Order: sequence, then structure tokens, then C-alpha cells
Amino acid sequence: MKTHYAKASKTLGYDNKPDESMINQMGYNLLEMEKVDFAGEFFKLNVEYYPNSFNVYDSLGDFYLASDNKDKAIESFEKALAIQDNPDSRKKLEELKSN
Repeated sequence: MKTHYAKASKTLGYDNKPDESMINQMGYNLLEMEKVDFAGEFFKLNVEYYPNSFNVYDSLGDFYLASDNKDKAIESFEKALAIQDNPDSRKKLEELKSN
């Protein structure tokens, strides 16, 4: 996917990237199929493409939760909240910090 959009951007002469919500949904679909590592690649790609979106960090946090990586999940939820306050991200962060 990354290669495709890089080639398209070069051909078109402007930055062309996949929709944030599409990448996010693909990541969650892969999590549901228990393809956690592959899902992580999509969530990380979304962070790369959309570093100013709180949602991509919240989703990355969900990936880290599914991967049993509490420290990285906390870090991701904190980044999400630094960009934009969100009750869901805050709740997940508080639950992680209380355990």
C-alpha cells in the first residue's frame, strides 16, 4: 500500500495518501481476525501519514493493548490526548494506569 501511494504521488506530482479511516478500519478488521502484527503495520502507517490526528494514536494504543504492550499503549493514548481530549482515550489511559 505504501509503495502504491508513493508511486501515485510521484506520478501525480502531489502528495497522495489513503484515507485515514480506511487504513484504520483495515487495522481493526485485522485485529478481529487475530492478525495482530499485520494490524499493527496499518496502525503505524496511519500514524506516519496522519501524525496530527488524535485518532491514529488512539487506534495505535488499541493495537498495543491487543499486543499486551501496556507501556506503548499508555504512550499512544497520551499522544492522542495531547492532540485532542477524547473521553474514550482518557478512559483507556486511566484504566491502564490504575492496573
